[in-house]
Amino acid sequence: MTAVPQVANQGIAVLCDRQGTIRTVVRDDLGLAHEFAPGRNLIDVVAAEDVHSAERFLEELHDHQASFDWRLSGRWRGRLGTLHFTGGEVEGGLLVIAAPLQEGIDHLSQELMLINNEQTNALRTAAKELAVQKSAIAPPDDPVYEELTKVNNELANLHRTLAKANAELAALDEKKNQLLGMAAHDLRTPIGVIQTYSEFIETEARDVLDAEQLSFVQTIRETSRFMLDLLNDVLDVATIESGHLTLDIQADDLAPLVTDNVARNAVLAGKKDITLDLHPPTGELLVAMDSTKIEQVLNNLIGNAIKFSQPGSRIEIRVREGVEDVTVAVADHGLGIASEDRDRLFKLFGKIRAKGTAGEKNTGLGLAIVRRIIEAHGGGVSLQDTPGGGATFEFTLPRADTDPEPGQTVQNA
Repeated sequence: MTAVPQVANQGIAVLCDRQGTIRTVVRDDLGLAHEFAPGRNLIDVVAAEDVHSAERFLEELHDHQASFDWRLSGRWRGRLGTLHFTGGEVEGGLLVIAAPLQEGIDHLSQELMLINNEQTNALRTAAKELAVQKSAIAPPDDPVYEELTKVNNELANLHRTLAKANAELAALDEKKNQLLGMAAHDLRTPIGVIQTYSEFIETEARDVLDAEQLSFVQTIRETSRFMLDLLNDVLDVATIESGHLTLDIQADDLAPLVTDNVARNAVLAGKKDITLDLHPPTGELLVAMDSTKIEQVLNNLIGNAIKFSQPGSRIEIRVREGVEDVTVAVADHGLGIASEDRDRLFKLFGKIRAKGTAGEKNTGLGLAIVRRIIEAHGGGVSLQDTPGGGATFEFTLPRADTDPEPGQTVQNA
């Protein structure tokens, strides 16, 4: 009495290495994944009295690249039963299909289209190889040959359909990025005007406005500035996601760029009574970089540090020289990053729950843009805890003397 259901279109398919050791169970209708577990050899799966037959089955696979309709017994789900085995050689190993009925071997491949793409591709290749090998040793009107040919054609059609769908999705994604870029670009000018006029009113009309009116103007200024920052980030994201990010990589001195950037951001920090403490490098630091984009990275990291630092605190900016790269670290003593927020920090719209110490808003795009820019340079970005509390963001850039072609233009980063 068999221990597996006698259903025509059910079976199990496994990918093995050339010695018959199971690598992956790619289809299991019978609940036999435990018996056919990865790491076990097919010889160990069958009953002792059929070990010799299993060895001959594998030998035939090696000799002829295909072997059909072997009845092998084993203890399936705790009870003795018999399965029909068919196998074929595929790239890098063997595909073996087993089923309670011979009809299950013929029909199993029709169901393979329901599994995921990676497995489908592997089994599509396997089914094609089996069909080719079957044609060499079986007559063209053999039912197994006909079924495998049919399945191979169906899988080929499915592959073409999926390729077409992927191309259509890629085109839609490109149009989406173009639309985002156009919308952000068109909105940036009027939002900039609102911000400029609100700043003018706040400065020039402060003496004639009452407290409530001044509060309204300040809200307009802060909101328009946030919207302008968001639009600028959206433009960057649209450019990056469309694959059109262009970097003009040059051998340039990082030291004065960091020094000048810290001096400019010191004005923003001063409004919150925060000190920027630069530990400058000694001497020239030639790195392979697009200076404009690295300036953007520094503005983002130092701006975030100011945003999440308490008034009266200190932010340290350090530059460390390595053999093949240079590291810039921005360390604050502010709110720190909660462990549950770290996984989404460098992802698009990966906002954290902490708010700026002066109520500043966060677009959730800045760090994702930073990561894309630095990785396009061949560097990396990381986050560590600042001793005593706070967060330290670091990024690395390759030294110019380790870059094969300073002056190159990098696209599709």
